Parts: sequence; C-alpha cells; structure tokens
Amino acid sequence: MGSLATFLKIMESPCYILTVRIIRMWNLRREDWFTESDCYVTLWLPTASQEKFRTKTVTNCKDPIWNEIFYFRIQSQVKNVLELTICDEDFYRNDDNRVIYFDVAKIPLGKSVMVKFELDHLENEEIEVEFTLENIESPPETIVTNGAVVCREFCRLEFQIDRKKRKKKKKHSKQQDVICTLKGSFEETQNISLTSANKLQCTGPSFFHYAKYNPAKLDILLPGKRSFLSFVCHS
Repeated sequence: MGSLATFLKIMESPCYILTVRIIRMWNLRREDWFTESDCYVTLWLPTASQEKFRTKTVTNCKDPIWNEIFYFRIQSQVKNVLELTICDEDFYRNDDNRVIYFDVAKIPLGKSVMVKFELDHLENEEIEVEFTLENIESPPETIVTNGAVVCREFCRLEFQIDRKKRKKKKKHSKQQDVICTLKGSFEETQNISLTSANKLQCTGPSFFHYAKYNPAKLDILLPGKRSFLSFVCHS
C-alpha cells in the first residue's frame, strides 16, 4: 500500500465567474384566497459563498418580473450546484416543488444559457433564468485532490484586542468580553475576555480559519455596544 501522499495531487485550477439573471415567472400559484403572492427568489451556492442572496419582493403579482443579476466566483474542479428557492413574503411552506437545484457544469464556458424551470406543469407555472459562465483574470487556485475529494486553500486571520485606558470613568458594562464573529469560519464566534488584558497591553492572539474563496467579514461587538463593527477581510 502506498502512502497518503501517493494518492494526492497538488494542482493549479482556474476559477470562473458565474452570472445568474433571475428574469421572471409565469402563473405563480397564489398562497391565499384574497391576493396574489408577494414573491421573491433566494439563491445559494455554498461552494462560492456561505451567504444566501435574494431578489426584491414583487407584491400581489402572478407574473412577477425581477431582471436582477447575481455574480459568483466558482472553482472549476468542484461540483457547483446552485439552489434557487421560490418564496412568498407572507407564507412559509416547506415545498420541494419550490426548490430548484441546477448543476453549473451544464453551462458551456463563454456562453449564456436561458433556462425555463417548470414548477407546476398543470398550472404552467415557470421561472426563467439566464446563466453565463466566463473566464476570470486572476491567478489560478491551488487545490489538493485524490480524484474524488477536493481540498481548497484556506486563510488564517490573526487578531488581538488592544485595551486602552479610558479617559473618563464610565459605568461598567456587565459584558466584559469582545464578541468576534466570522461567518463561514471554523471557529464561527469567539468571546475575547478583556479581564485577562492589562490596561496597557493587548490580549493574546486569536485566530479564525476560513476558506479563501469565501468572502469574509469580521463582525465585532464591543462591551456596552448594541451594534457590530464590521471589517472586510482581504486574502
């Protein structure tokens, strides 16, 4: 038997830009007896981003038109399946007929493809979506693969909290931790205690580990504050 390294291959693989245009629907099924649906569409491509995107809501309409465009940076060596969900603003229904899974591999590189997805053939309920796959002018991504599983590059974000002496005495907040969140990271959320930091020193280093392809945003909640400070992490 060979070693694990024997079966692993390190290679450089290009990334592409996937453009998704949510165009319109026809004959949208209403969810109540009195008005038409208040419809919007969500998009989720977990191999490109942890964030779910959505269109605007078109109110009281059975043939809504959005014509909205969304962009995703995808890796060519992984299986990219886009999830589209048809939603109503006023109703929640766990309906598999309202969820569409589309394999991006069906799109030829450098081409645009218009697709009509049939949701209910009895009511002629359809949604029209345009897909475009294009090259991107950026260095290829280094990946490790055994032919079945692909490991992608990751980043490590190191940070410290600098506790400065206050100019004026203020009422102490019950919360003495700095809450740091980086969605999609391995750690997700960390509570950094300020009690361990000297007034003139920093806390010890803390780390977040996250996939390089995932757009990263660090949210920080300071003691006594109600809103987060947000910082975009550039790899």
